[in-house]
Amino acid sequence: MNFSSGEATTSGMSFDPFAPVPQQLYTQPTHDMPGDISPYDASDDGSPRRTKLPRHARGACRRCKKLKMKCEYTDESGPCTRCRTNEHACEVEPRKHTSQKNARSALLRQVQRKDALIASLLRHVYSTMAAGQQMGAEERGHRDDEDESMQADDEQQGPVGLTATHPESAASSSRSSATGHDASSVKRDPSTLPAPMPASAYKQACSQLDLVRSGAVGVDEIESLFSIFFSHINAQISLLDPALHAPRQMLHRCPFLFTTVCAVAAKHLPRPGAYSQAMACARRAAAEALISNRKTVEMCQAYILLGEFAPLAPTWEEDRSSLFRGLAIRLALDLDLSHPPEPDLAPLEKRNLQRTWFVCAWLDWMSAMQSGRTISFPDDALLRSSSTWFAQSAGMPSDAHLCASVDLLRVVRRFADLFSGAGAGDDGGGVNVDAMIRVYDEAVTSVLDEWRRRIQRVRTATDPMFSFRTHVLVFLYHYCKLRMLSVILERSVQSTEPASEACYLRCWHTGLAAVTEIVDEIAPSGNMQFSPDQLVKYTALAAAFTLKLLAPRFAAYVSPSTKHVAVELVERLVGVLEADSPGPQGPLASQLYAQALRGLLLQYGREGISMSPGPGTTNDSVAGLNTMEKQLFSVLDASIAFA
Repeated sequence: MNFSSGEATTSGMSFDPFAPVPQQLYTQPTHDMPGDISPYDASDDGSPRRTKLPRHARGACRRCKKLKMKCEYTDESGPCTRCRTNEHACEVEPRKHTSQKNARSALLRQVQRKDALIASLLRHVYSTMAAGQQMGAEERGHRDDEDESMQADDEQQGPVGLTATHPESAASSSRSSATGHDASSVKRDPSTLPAPMPASAYKQACSQLDLVRSGAVGVDEIESLFSIFFSHINAQISLLDPALHAPRQMLHRCPFLFTTVCAVAAKHLPRPGAYSQAMACARRAAAEALISNRKTVEMCQAYILLGEFAPLAPTWEEDRSSLFRGLAIRLALDLDLSHPPEPDLAPLEKRNLQRTWFVCAWLDWMSAMQSGRTISFPDDALLRSSSTWFAQSAGMPSDAHLCASVDLLRVVRRFADLFSGAGAGDDGGGVNVDAMIRVYDEAVTSVLDEWRRRIQRVRTATDPMFSFRTHVLVFLYHYCKLRMLSVILERSVQSTEPASEACYLRCWHTGLAAVTEIVDEIAPSGNMQFSPDQLVKYTALAAAFTLKLLAPRFAAYVSPSTKHVAVELVERLVGVLEADSPGPQGPLASQLYAQALRGLLLQYGREGISMSPGPGTTNDSVAGLNTMEKQLFSVLDASIAFA
C-alpha cells in the first residue's frame, strides 16, 4: 500500500497495540476505496471515528443477498432499484471483519496444542502401566507370606473347601478369552493373573457390589451363599470347581459370575424378596457383560447359571432362560473351549475350560432334543474322549456323571440324525421300527451299564451327593429312551399301520420307570429343591407321556389294571410335587407343573378311575389354573402328538 508524505513519518515508528492510533493513519486514502473516501474520520476532539460507507461499498442488501443478486443503485444514499420497485426496506448488514491469515494460524496453533496434550496423556498412561506391572512383580515376591497368613486365618473361619486355595490353582490360573467372533482364544502369562484378594480388600470390594448396595444380600451372608451353592447346587450340575472358584478368586476374576452365584443361592434364603432382588442385580450384570468388549469362560458359566436357575416368569413371553442358555452356548463356541489349551496352563484351568465345554454341549443337545431345533455343538474329539477325560487328574467327583450324561445324549443325537433324513427319509420309510427300537434301546442301556461301573470305581466316601447324581443319571437314561420311543410311536401313528404291541409296551414300561425313579428315589432325598427347574419339567413330560398312552387310540393295549397303575403313579408324583410348600421367594415350578398334571389326569384318566382332585381343580381340565399353569398344561398336552 502506497502512502504519501505520511510514510516517512511512520516508517521508523514502533507499534504499540494499546497506544492511540496516529492521526496520519486516518487521513491517508487507500487504493481500494473509491475516490478519496476514507473509512475513518477524525472527531472533534481528535480521536479516530468510523465514518459511514456508501451503501454500494458495504455489499448487497438483505433481500438481494437472499435472492443471490447484485444490488443496483441509482442514488448512493437511497435504496437499491429492486427494493424501490417492490417497496421493500433496503437494509444492508455490516460485514464480518475476519482475517483468513489469522484464522489459519489460530487453527494450526490449536492442532499443535491438542497433539501435545495427547502425547502427554499417552506418556502418562504408558508410564503408569509399566510402573504397575513392575510394582506387581515386586510385590508378589514379598506379599506371599502375608497372603498365606490371611488365608490361613480365613480358612479356619469359613467353610472347608470354599476359601481354600488349591496348590495348583495358586501357581497359575490362566484361562482362555476372546475379543471377537474371529478370535478363538487369547493366551496370557499365568504369572500376570490375579491372586486371591486379601481379607480387607475382599470385604471392601463386596460392599461396592450392586448386589450388596441394593440390600438384596449382606456381606456377612456371602460365605453362606457360596456354601449352599457348592454343597447342593454345583454338585448337581458340575460346573464350577471349588478349588478354583473360591469367593475371593471369583470376585477378582469376574464380578458378574460372583453376583450370579450369590443370586442363584439366594433362592434358599429365609428372607422374603432376597431372591428376586438378587436375580435383578444378576440380570443387570448380564446386560453389562453382554455389551462389553470381553468374552471369557467365566461369562459363559454365569450365563449357564442364569439359564438353568432363572426365576419363574408370569408368562412364556417374559421367560429369559432360553436366551441365557443360547448366550452361553454361543460364547463357548466363540471361545472354542474344546481346543487343546496352551501347555503351560495349570491343570485346574485346563479342566475348567473343558468342563464348561461338556456342560454347554449337554445343554445344547438336551434343548435340541426337547424342541426339535438344529444342534449347534459338534460331536468333537473332546466329547468322544469322555471315558478317559473324567479320570484325569484335577477332576471333580461329579465329572463322571457329567460325562455319562453326555454319552447318553450322543446316542440320542445319532438317532436324531437318522430320522432327520440321513437314512430314513422324511417319512421314515424303509426302516424296520421294531429293529430300530431294539438297536437304540440296547445302545443306551450299554452306555448306562458301562458308566455305572466307571462311576463306582471313582466313588469316594466323602461325596454326599453321589447317590443323588446316580439316580438322576438313571432318570436321564429313561427320559432319553422315552424321547426316542415317542418319535418312533408318532411315526407309527402317522403311517397306515398301527403301532405294534412291542413298541407300545416299551413306551409304557419306560414311562413308568422314569416317573418311578423320581417318586421313589430322587424326591425323597430332599435335594430336588436345589435342582434346576428343567428336572421338574422333564419329570412332568414323562408323566404326560405315560398318561397319553391311555388315549382311546391305544385301547387295544390298555387294560383297567394298566390304567389304574398309571393314574395312581402320576397322582403320587403330583402329591410329591405339591409337597414343596411355597417358600419365602414365591411359588415353585414343581407346584405349577403339579397343577398342570392334574388337568391331564382329569382329561385322560377320568373313565373308571376314582381320583381325588387337588386344590383349585374342578371337572374342567384347566379350571383354577393361572396363566403360567394354563401354558404349562398346553405344553404338556401338545408335547406328545400321538394321542
